[in-house]
Amino acid sequence: DNVLNPGLKGTYTFIETVLNEVCELFPGAFVHIGADEVPDNVWSESPSCQAMMKTHGYSSSKELQGHLLRHAENFLSTKGKQMFGWEEAVFGDKVSKDTVIFSWLNEKSGLECIRNGYDVVLQPGQETYLDMAQDFSADEPGTDWACKIPLEKAYHYEPFANSNVTSKEFEQVKGIQCALWCEMTNTQSRFEYMLYPRLLAIAEVCWSAKEQRDWADFQARLNGQLQYLDRLGINYRR
Repeated sequence: DNVLNPGLKGTYTFIETVLNEVCELFPGAFVHIGADEVPDNVWSESPSCQAMMKTHGYSSSKELQGHLLRHAENFLSTKGKQMFGWEEAVFGDKVSKDTVIFSWLNEKSGLECIRNGYDVVLQPGQETYLDMAQDFSADEPGTDWACKIPLEKAYHYEPFANSNVTSKEFEQVKGIQCALWCEMTNTQSRFEYMLYPRLLAIAEVCWSAKEQRDWADFQARLNGQLQYLDRLGINYRR
């Protein structure tokens, strides 16, 4: 299934080679390792993986995934880098609590990571994925595997609004990130259409206190922002 094999020595050579080049190219203190969407039982038919599981006493493929990611984390630490990863990085309970988890599955999953001791960046697909359709019309571009995200819904995202998160737990939230995955976005115009104006709404969610946000006020100010986008020749959903 196009996944690196943790039972092969060459896999670790490959990872170190790639990460070493990434560290040389980018001076920042962080490297996002990815690590999401590994298919279940992907290594079940691999003799080398089964041998590794027996050697280390592992009981599931998730522990193999964790083994591989711990190696990546340890290597990055020798380069003075901190590892970031999607929440699947915690599978197998192998990476350290120094790894920052980007939570995309849902907020419940992000909260589980927090309560297991990880700092997180919230990126729930149901709220912050800009490849989701912006309307319920059948001809509206975008996907909807998480949900539809109209502009008003994007503006009203309030992290953990429906969860009993303590103030101490909330301190482990290091920020919010949104994403535009481009499998179905193949032109610059469509790219801009999916971004705007929802990106403006999410920016205000990230950088403004709840009591300072007002939907009607945002709509009024948005008119000026859209005129600015017009002057720049940037497309957006009207």
